Amino acid sequence: MRKSLFLILAGFILLVLSHGALLAEEKSPGPPSSGQISLPWDKFQKLLNLDEERVSLDIDDFAAIARQTGARDLPPFAVKEGKVVLKRDDFKKLLKSMEPPKADPALGDFLLTSASYHAKIEKEATEVSATFQIEVLPRHGRKDFLLVPLLRKEVALKTVTLDGKDALLTEKHGYHAVAVAQEGSHKATALFTLATDLKRGPQSISFPVPRTPIIRLNLEIPLPSIQPEIPSATSIKRTEKGGSTLIEAVLSPTENVHVAWSRIIPEAEKGPPKIYADLWQLLSIEDDALRVHATASINVLQNTITGITLRIPDKYQILDVVGQVVGDWKEKEIKGQKMLEVSLKTPRQGKFDFLIRAERIFEDGTVVADFNGFALPSSIREKGFIAVEMKGSAEAKVTEAVGLDRASFSELPPQLLSYSVKPLIFAYKYLRHPYRMVLDITKHKELPVISTVVDNASGITLFTEDGKLVHRLTYTVRNTWKQFMEVALPKDAELWGTYVDGKSVKPSKNEKGKILIPLNRSQSSEGGLAPFDVELIYFQKAEKFGWFGIKKSSFAIPDLMMSRVIWSVYLPFDYSFVYFGGTMEKEKIARGISPLLGLGKRTVDYNELAKQYRSAPGIAAPEPGRKGEMERDVDKRKKALSMLESQRTLQSEFGRNLPVGQEVIADQLSREMSFGAKLEEVAVSGGMTTGVMPIRVQVPTIGQVYRFAKQIASDEPLTVEATYIKDTPFTVIKLILLLLLLYALFRQRNRLKKAWDSESGWYRKHLEKFITPLNFLILSAFLFLFSFFFLYPFFAKLFFLILLGTVIYSVVHYLRARKGRKKKDKEIEIKE
Repeated sequence: MRKSLFLILAGFILLVLSHGALLAEEKSPGPPSSGQISLPWDKFQKLLNLDEERVSLDIDDFAAIARQTGARDLPPFAVKEGKVVLKRDDFKKLLKSMEPPKADPALGDFLLTSASYHAKIEKEATEVSATFQIEVLPRHGRKDFLLVPLLRKEVALKTVTLDGKDALLTEKHGYHAVAVAQEGSHKATALFTLATDLKRGPQSISFPVPRTPIIRLNLEIPLPSIQPEIPSATSIKRTEKGGSTLIEAVLSPTENVHVAWSRIIPEAEKGPPKIYADLWQLLSIEDDALRVHATASINVLQNTITGITLRIPDKYQILDVVGQVVGDWKEKEIKGQKMLEVSLKTPRQGKFDFLIRAERIFEDGTVVADFNGFALPSSIREKGFIAVEMKGSAEAKVTEAVGLDRASFSELPPQLLSYSVKPLIFAYKYLRHPYRMVLDITKHKELPVISTVVDNASGITLFTEDGKLVHRLTYTVRNTWKQFMEVALPKDAELWGTYVDGKSVKPSKNEKGKILIPLNRSQSSEGGLAPFDVELIYFQKAEKFGWFGIKKSSFAIPDLMMSRVIWSVYLPFDYSFVYFGGTMEKEKIARGISPLLGLGKRTVDYNELAKQYRSAPGIAAPEPGRKGEMERDVDKRKKALSMLESQRTLQSEFGRNLPVGQEVIADQLSREMSFGAKLEEVAVSGGMTTGVMPIRVQVPTIGQVYRFAKQIASDEPLTVEATYIKDTPFTVIKLILLLLLLYALFRQRNRLKKAWDSESGWYRKHLEKFITPLNFLILSAFLFLFSFFFLYPFFAKLFFLILLGTVIYSVVHYLRARKGRKKKDKEIEIKE
């Protein structure tokens, strides 16, 4: 038991040594603390036998020390005969951990935790007693007094005490500051006065205070029936006692306390309430009814009201009454007139408003609807505005307006304009009742409009040399209510997959044999309805390519109007396509005799394009999620657009009658490059039906691509026909034609020579000075360079042959001229 007392005493002694022992030994200006004991370290060692190698403690004493230290990892110890035995060094470390935690430097040296103010207002002055709770935080090495600012220096202090004793007071940074010598909790009380005059006023007091988390205010005003106003108060309790009003309030943190008061006027002295009303009424003419949105702006003076009664216009039904002040409402009939009673949640005085919705159902055909407005019979003055908007397909005109004046739309209040969805057609104002408006409304039959449309239809068709066709069609749809999209596929088509907004769906078939694809509803976005993609992938069998022939294909037409169709046809490499027909508009290189002459033949190596595509500039790495998918689509289009700008052979021109922008071509190029990956995805995923694997189609990496387009297509057939010849016989045919041409020239060589001889004299006379071999060489070189950079490769090849012939001719001409000069020089030498 004796050792237990020693251990407990040791804990207190360590606390004193860490915080108070040093201050007690030094000459501190503060008063000495009471109840503390200090011992030299050698005596403390003898008391606990710390000179020995091991220390022995009771289990309960060891547990108490461990709890006080708060240590989670205890030093190693052993239990022998009910005692805890541990090494001396470990016990010293355990005692050191009993030191109190160090204060956070971010908290400063002190905290003002709360403040309470007690004030009693007299006729000429108000005395305020302020009590502050101060918490001085521990700081090692602090020797001087700590100055705690309390009130601004403008406050006239009478007395200040700290912990019940007169405080040491000074001024610091514009504040009255009290000097505190010790750490811990302290209570400071300040007494000061404010000048007030209950007779002359003002009926308020205000004084600056330090900002504290908790502020309490107790105020006594020597007047009965007083209503206080405290801006920063979160709760106010008011009681009356002996002709005075007692106020208890809790304030949110503030740096100024302001209290104003006014006398409560008894209900008997107020008199009856005076009601002033402004009614802003919007009449919306719709297909089936005339609907009213009436905003009642009420201003109640002199007294409070608990409800309002309005007169309902004839033949109108109340739909709803809403507003923050509205408690309940009901219709009733008084002397044959329908009235609307609106009950308020609490008695109200001053300004408030609420909204009334009403309607009048139309009959068939022409309707004459009158409107005499809502009215407040109990109001002293009522005025307002009436506006009319047309929402349906009807036609309206005002045939009678009694007690109403025309108003400009700029005069209408903003609250009334905010309820209008369509442009306003009439506007009136009134200053008093009664008034009457008669509308002559004629309803017209509405025409059906397109609710679902395909903004863009993209198609890619692959012709394989062995006669198979694979189609990938993508429809970009905006849909409001349509459930299915009907698509008519060829009879021999085998559907591989259908996707809506990137997700696989299972289609069905109707009695007409058309494919039904379930559609999503377009979500609203900033630019209107957001589109989504509907994708079809299907397969067809056909005859394989021969030496020559015609290949045909058709675009699957949905039961929706398509704003634009662009279709890429992928054809085998070893064939020449000499003519393209069908109902689609052809790009420039597929029109007329250009295919026959091989002008602009587009041969594409998708392996090489894929490398260029990956290195093309795009956007930053997209984030995961729906937004990331949109960013990936933008990245693909940007890369494809960059490739179009760098390679002219990938571009397509459709002429002025069918403008197709480069962004559309870039999007189509992006789809062409992902065609093979999409087929692989369908083959791996199994198409539409689980367990059924579509045929794996290896898309050729090198082939010919031609694009076709159509503007605004609905139910008309969209077809493409390609007349082809295999390259080997086509080359033989071209060689035969060239040989025939050369043979014909050879047979006519004598006639051509006579014609040349007959014209050579005229040539030498008129053109020999201008058309020299050098000039002809320069002109042919210029034409070759121009065609190489700006024209199709065919023209570049043609002008290259002309340039080559010109060079040969120039060399031959130079050699002949040189030989002639030498011969002439030799003749001159012989003569001499």
